[in-house]
Amino acid sequence: MSVAVIGAGWAGLACAVDLAAAGERPLVLEAARQPGGRARGVAVDGQRLDNGQHLLIGAYTDTLALMRRVGADPDALLTRHRLFVASPELRLALPPLPPPLDVAAGLLLARGAGWGEKFRAVRAMKALEAAGWSAPPEQTVADWLAATGLAGGVLARRLYAPLCLAALNTPLEAASMAVFARVLGDSLGAGARIPGATDYLVAAADLSAVFPGPAAAWIAARGGAVRTSARVKSLVPAVAGWSIELDGAAQETIEARQVVLAVAPQHASALLPDIPAAQATRDLLAGYRYEPIATVYLGLPPGIGLARPIVQIDGPAPGDSPAWVFDRGAAGNPGVLACVISARGPWQALPEAELAQRLLAHVRPYLRAAGQKAPLRDAPPLAWHKRIVEARATFAASAGLGRPAAITLAPGLHLAGDWTWAPWPATLEGAVRSGRRAAAAVLGTARENG
Repeated sequence: MSVAVIGAGWAGLACAVDLAAAGERPLVLEAARQPGGRARGVAVDGQRLDNGQHLLIGAYTDTLALMRRVGADPDALLTRHRLFVASPELRLALPPLPPPLDVAAGLLLARGAGWGEKFRAVRAMKALEAAGWSAPPEQTVADWLAATGLAGGVLARRLYAPLCLAALNTPLEAASMAVFARVLGDSLGAGARIPGATDYLVAAADLSAVFPGPAAAWIAARGGAVRTSARVKSLVPAVAGWSIELDGAAQETIEARQVVLAVAPQHASALLPDIPAAQATRDLLAGYRYEPIATVYLGLPPGIGLARPIVQIDGPAPGDSPAWVFDRGAAGNPGVLACVISARGPWQALPEAELAQRLLAHVRPYLRAAGQKAPLRDAPPLAWHKRIVEARATFAASAGLGRPAAITLAPGLHLAGDWTWAPWPATLEGAVRSGRRAAAAVLGTARENG
């Protein structure tokens, strides 16, 4: 075997696609029964939903490019919406102006925030742009909000805090401002370079159909393979490369000249070979902490949906961060809402039924019957509900968090995964870019961080 990729999440699949495009025949080994990692389709009550609701943005250039390469048309599989915030306290939308005027005008025209707060927000964004969308490594997002005079305001509660939690999945008091600044720069600050960089891209199908499924088929059509239910037990040096031992009664061993380890950080730590070059990465990962993400699906009558494709509601319990709610009608699930709660909080102690009812009460003002503009007076009873929790959904993008200094740990051994793509947080685009960089390392070509 020339190249083996361990992990068929978006990082591993992106790596294998680039390898197959270059003429390699990669073998991708995935412990789960289907590819996609933490962003894949699942069956729930007879419907195709996702193991977690994800939002892409127009700045995800590598993800969109790879979708096109494997025959997954973004224009058909993703619905595009201009950046907006619809919440109980704030209404914000970017007007059709050239960047960066659209961002400044969107902030100044936002409804719900005072003029002083709006001007402070514009000034803060201009300062970030002047600093090259960077911040001191030890500064938290809460520190930045306090320094700019935005802490405690509507924009902090309904714009910056929810965006930070959606992107970094880390509470503001711990979240790295350096990482958040980069996210803002690559989205709000990228409009002049990338048309529609700030647009929301909402999946119009389950996530397996958006990339993992087409990618696996494309790899197989070019001589590679994506092998599921293949859990790797150990990875050790061999005479001509690396020896990969699979878990199971058969005690199967695969020899590969090069290996890409494209798994979540908690799994990478366990699979790193016992060699001196890997010890620094293992020590680094020992300090990582993780945050959960919950997706709560609410089943309503098929004729009921949201006034907008995405709305922001209060968290289900006091002390929880705001939740984002997605109308999955465009994804083929009429009447189904996906409520996403980021990071740990009081919501974790609520029984599923109570959690669903609290979310339904908060989302009621945004519910509409098909063809109607007026909100429903009363929310209809839930036909069903389902809570899916990824307990370790992402690494906590905390201030001062170390990231791998190198992705090639030894000849023929490379790392991929969103945690390796600094300074981005745990996003699908970071995973894809890291996978492509690992493929370039395998092929001996250069690909730097974004």
